[in-house]
Amino acid sequence: MEDPIQLVSVIDEPTAKSNVMTSARTVFLLLLLIVTGLYAGIHFSGMLNPSIFGIINPAGDLMPSVRWAESWQITDRFMGARMRIFGPFIMASYVLTIGLFIGQWRKPILWLLVSALALFFYDLYFTIQHQVPINQYIQTLHFDHLSSDQIRKIKLIHPIVIANFQKRELLSIGSFILVALTPFLRRTNSKGI
Repeated sequence: MEDPIQLVSVIDEPTAKSNVMTSARTVFLLLLLIVTGLYAGIHFSGMLNPSIFGIINPAGDLMPSVRWAESWQITDRFMGARMRIFGPFIMASYVLTIGLFIGQWRKPILWLLVSALALFFYDLYFTIQHQVPINQYIQTLHFDHLSSDQIRKIKLIHPIVIANFQKRELLSIGSFILVALTPFLRRTNSKGI
């Protein structure tokens, strides 16, 4: 007859590993939900109140392009400093969370996370290709001494930035929605995540 203590330890070992994995998945899903929510929230706040990004003035009128560029220069410095930390943190959250679900490639939760990451990657790519060059140009401007060419270029850039951010709003909010759906898929069977 087998020793009951050894039998219990053999049975509990896989269960303990499973519990640790389930807990890790839960923690990282929550972390990812928070960081993608914060990121989407920044963009959502711009949708609700475009004056946050200096697109319109408090009266609701489109801000004059030069005043907008001056405001945008400040906003870009503020956000640029924070996104150098927050961006890689979002990326690491995605990678670690997806890594915990890699073994479950047949479950929809993994594919929601991969799809959300794809939207985040596209947002990153789009930002680097389309918005960063504009931001870099605006950072070179000295608003006390603008030439007529610079003013003309600012007037051309202003609606482009508005369009860029409308696209980025959709990407960040879409990514968050995909991550936000994952808790509803956590218990697709009796074994949990």
